[in-house]
Amino acid sequence: MSILAKLGLLFVLRGLYEVAWFLWAFFWRTSTIRSYLQTKDGNRPWALVTNAAEGIGKGFADKLAWMGFDIVLHDRDPYKLARTRAYLEKKFPQTRFRTIIVNWQLCADGHHASFSEIQNVVKDINLKVLINSPVNDTSEEYGPFDWYSPKHIADKIVSLAVFPTQVSSVLIRELLRSGPSLIINVVSTMQFGLPMRTSSMAFLMGSTAELALESRAMRRDVEVLGVRAGQVALDDNGSILCPGVETFVDAALGMVGCGRVMVTPYWIYVLQGWVASLIPEFLRDIISVDLMREEYRKNR
Repeated sequence: MSILAKLGLLFVLRGLYEVAWFLWAFFWRTSTIRSYLQTKDGNRPWALVTNAAEGIGKGFADKLAWMGFDIVLHDRDPYKLARTRAYLEKKFPQTRFRTIIVNWQLCADGHHASFSEIQNVVKDINLKVLINSPVNDTSEEYGPFDWYSPKHIADKIVSLAVFPTQVSSVLIRELLRSGPSLIINVVSTMQFGLPMRTSSMAFLMGSTAELALESRAMRRDVEVLGVRAGQVALDDNGSILCPGVETFVDAALGMVGCGRVMVTPYWIYVLQGWVASLIPEFLRDIISVDLMREEYRKNR
């Protein structure tokens, strides 16, 4: 068999493997998320969800409370967080809730007292799950770098990439104490034209992969999962191409225990990615440039 024939066979086998894994992961296997409901001392398990006042974070808190977890809710807006806690307490009267107000803008240097506050909130509970959900910012506008101040850029990097990595490092010992445990980092897919989002998400994907390898190398009983989020309808009026929050959260939790670190949890996202991969790179660049120009014109 020639070299080209061998390479062609490997290419075909790799494609068949990806198709088989897709069918197994999305339509055959069962998520292991419920295994984290078990605790060493028999007391109820807890999950901590960042940016939980609304959007995807609120969706995770709602679903995990429904499953039987007690919930620590984090956000930087005390009024929105209080409203969300009241809503969840009414919906799940048997569930215990705690709140922690931390403004990620104050945490850039890593020395702020907020990190100690986070540790104090969870030191007496069985913390089994940490969900680092994305910041809720529906007012974000497209624009080139020079439209934004250095502080705006720094804040964006901290909120999207630095803060979730810091929270994981601060809480890893609590997760180990209650292990086996789970960390899920929600990573927005690339959105060119939104300041620092693409590069920040690349950082978060890298730190997620690094944390997963570290967990394996040190034989730590912590599962680390990064889930890519495409367009999600935050008002829950979703469609098959743009799922609502509940649909996305179900898909993300459905990937727990799949064996991969970085996953695209919604099957339509995967199909869209496969189609996009067939487009030559120069054509993808042309499409991206046209989309960016259109968004820039809208926001001038």
